[in-house]
Amino acid sequence: LSQYNGLLKGIVNPHILLSPLTIQEATLSSNIEGTQATMSEVLESEAGKKYDADKQKDIREIINYRNAMFQAEELLKERPFIHLNMIQKTRCIIVI
Repeated sequence: LSQYNGLLKGIVNPHILLSPLTIQEATLSSNIEGTQATMSEVLESEAGKKYDADKQKDIREIINYRNAMFQAEELLKERPFIHLNMIQKTRCIIVI
């Protein structure tokens, strides 16, 4: 884990390597809540593939989840503890 952390520090944009992991986490967590999209479908959608409205809604929910994780990471860099204003700020950023 420390080698991976060191590798990420040497990369200009570590989110490129982390993106598949965050999509997988967002997909698995969203599936618990009832979404019916797979990681492959999310990646294909981001590459431009179109799906029906219900599937696209599930994919959007997964992407929103991932964006909220990135936003939370940035907010925690500014403030090392969580408070209500951070949660409300993150909620406003998510696109529905």
